[in-house]
Amino acid sequence: MPENPRELTSGARRASLDAAEFAAAIRALQPSELLRLHEKANHRARGSGMEGDDLFQEAIVRTLKEDGRKCPSDVPVPVYLDNAMRSIADGERAKYVRESPAGIGQSQDGPISTALDPTPLPSNAALARIELAEVLDSVEQIFKKDPQAQAVIVGDIEGWSADEVKDLGGMDGNQYVAARKRVRRGLARKFGKREQS
Repeated sequence: MPENPRELTSGARRASLDAAEFAAAIRALQPSELLRLHEKANHRARGSGMEGDDLFQEAIVRTLKEDGRKCPSDVPVPVYLDNAMRSIADGERAKYVRESPAGIGQSQDGPISTALDPTPLPSNAALARIELAEVLDSVEQIFKKDPQAQAVIVGDIEGWSADEVKDLGGMDGNQYVAARKRVRRGLARKFGKREQS
């Protein structure tokens, strides 16, 4: 067997990065890659009871543990981390579903709440959480090219103030109002709800 696992023949399964290689790969990530990973962490963490930053760090910590997750050497580190965060969040979400009824933590006056039923029957709580994750995936796709609308959505989900949302999206008051309207209209088109003024 070759000393360097990266030198395995193409027919053999490639090895995983060791802790030092993984740590070096994390340090080598570009700022844009880190920003995108933090955005994905915030998205993946929804409904799991975790904060996005905690989810991101948990994926790294579990990989650095000696008996923890392993990042295959032939998978880009950002792709691996996104998949690890998804897996961890799914596990936490399953735990969270057993402990909290659906709808907890959601802003009741934001545009997201007009598209979702925040109070499903208790017997449907698990299904509601799964459906919520699917809806949030759809919402992310609708606004993937509109960072200001994304800031409004994240702010509503997290219960942030208007000033916090404006700061996140780099918006002034008029841009904030316009972004909220775009979110309402986009959700109305996607989910068939009439826009509220």
